[in-house]
Amino acid sequence: MARVVLDQVSKVFPGPKGELLAAVNAVSLTVEDKELVVLVGPSGAGKSTLLRLIAGLEVATAGTIAIDGCVVNQVPPQDRDVAMVFQHHALYPHLTVYGNLALGLHLRRVPKAEADRRVRTTAEWLGLTPLLERMPSALSGGERQRVALGRALVRQPKVFLLDEPLSHLDAPLRAQLRADLKRLQARLGATVVYVTHDQAEALALGERLVVLRDGQIQQAADPLTLYRRPANRFVAGFIGSPPMNFLRGRLEPRGETLEVRLCAAAGSPSPFALAIAATRAAVLEGAAGRDVIVGIRPEDVRLQPHPATNAATPSVLTGTVDLVEAAGAEAHVHVRVLGQAIVARVPSDSPARPGQVVAVEFAAAHARLFDPASASGVALG
Repeated sequence: MARVVLDQVSKVFPGPKGELLAAVNAVSLTVEDKELVVLVGPSGAGKSTLLRLIAGLEVATAGTIAIDGCVVNQVPPQDRDVAMVFQHHALYPHLTVYGNLALGLHLRRVPKAEADRRVRTTAEWLGLTPLLERMPSALSGGERQRVALGRALVRQPKVFLLDEPLSHLDAPLRAQLRADLKRLQARLGATVVYVTHDQAEALALGERLVVLRDGQIQQAADPLTLYRRPANRFVAGFIGSPPMNFLRGRLEPRGETLEVRLCAAAGSPSPFALAIAATRAAVLEGAAGRDVIVGIRPEDVRLQPHPATNAATPSVLTGTVDLVEAAGAEAHVHVRVLGQAIVARVPSDSPARPGQVVAVEFAAAHARLFDPASASGVALG
C-alpha cells in the first residue's frame, strides 16, 4: 500500500462565460499508508474532482500529487496503480461474476493460476463464492456493488478510491456494506480514500474525515473531534444529525471570568446566560462586549415541563414546542426560544407535545462559540 500526499493542489475549469471556476483550491492533504480517509461535503464541494485528480482522470492546474513518494502529475491513470469504484457499478453484462473479477487481471497479463487465486480469494472475502457463475442480470443491487468492489480489490493496487459507491442502495443494505467495507479495509491494511456527501456515513466509516466546501478543506480530524470541536460554523452545522443549534449571544464579564448572555432574534440581550469555564475564558481575554454565535448540540438541550406557577419567573428560560419528530429510540423536539428555532434530542417517551411551554436548559460545558463576523464562522472556544 502507499502514502498519498497532495501539496497545494488546485483544479480550475472554464465557466460558461469564460470565467475561471476553482473546483479544488490549494488543497494540501496527506493520507497515510493503510489509512481510511473520508472526503465529505455538500454537492459542489470538490470531493469527486479531488478523487479524480488522484486517479489521474483530471489534470491538476497547480500543485503536486505524490503516491508512494513519487510525484504522479504526469503519470497516466493506468500507471498510477490505483483502483477506483464509482457510484454506478457498470459491470460487463456479458461476463459472469468470475469473468468481471478476472478481466482486469487478464488484461494485465497476470498468470492464469495467480489470477484464479486472486479472484477466488477476493470472492471469499466478499461472500461472492456461490455467485461466481452468475451473470450480473441475476444479481441484486448489493451483490452487484460487491462485484464492483471485488473488481478493484482483486488488482491489489496501492490506493483504493471510492466515489460514493453505496449511495444508490437502500438504507439497510448500505449500512451492511459499509460495515463489511470497514472490516475488509482493516483486514487488508489498504489505503482508502472514500467520497460521500452523507455525513452520517462519513462519521461511521472514516478513521479521519476531511470536510470540504467550495473546493477548500474546512477541517480534517477524527470523527469525535469534528463532532465536539468543529473548527467553524460550517463544519458544526454540516456534521451531526440533527445539526448543531445556533443562538445569538454576547460575551460579558462575570466577576473575574466571562459569561455568554443569550440574545433574542432581534439582537437584544436576554436575562439568560451561560457560564464559561475559567480555562476557556482565558482564551477569550479582552473579548467582553463581543457578539458571538453559540453552538449547542441537540443532545445538550434539556427540556422540562414548565411549572404554571413560575410562568413569569425571569430566571427560567422558556420555549414553545413547535414540532415533535419520532426517530425510533429518540425524538427530535423543535422548540422556539428567544424567537429562534432549536432542536432537542430527547428519549422517545418524552412528554413534549406541540404547543407545550417548556423550560429549556443547556449543557454549557459543551457549547461552542463562533465568530459571526467571519465568512465561515471560525470557532472561538
